[in-house]
Amino acid sequence: MRHKRGFYIIAAAVIAIEIFLFSSRPIPQQIPKIPGMDKIFHFIVYAALSSAIFGSIIKGKNNHNKALFISIFLAVLYGLSDEFHQSFVPGRECSAYDLLVDSIGAVIGALVSKEYKFKL
Repeated sequence: MRHKRGFYIIAAAVIAIEIFLFSSRPIPQQIPKIPGMDKIFHFIVYAALSSAIFGSIIKGKNNHNKALFISIFLAVLYGLSDEFHQSFVPGRECSAYDLLVDSIGAVIGALVSKEYKFKL
């Protein structure tokens, strides 16, 4: 159990760092835009983040709901801070729609993780 927890802590940290690094750069103009692709990316990344957070805080079989709430809260809070951060990056903006997609991804990621953990 301890080794798995360490894996999830590292995974959450790596995902958070990658989000920060990626959102710190202006969007290159030469990349062709595929409609909706950025929202899919937001959804997947924040689902992975909340899932990793869930895995890092789960203990036994008794705190699944608490871990679910905390993992969603932390992932959404990180999404909010990232959107605020992007408002200072040239070529990027703070987007409520992106935060909504981040939040939906966080909820789905945590719920899937909770279901998966109950099956173990």
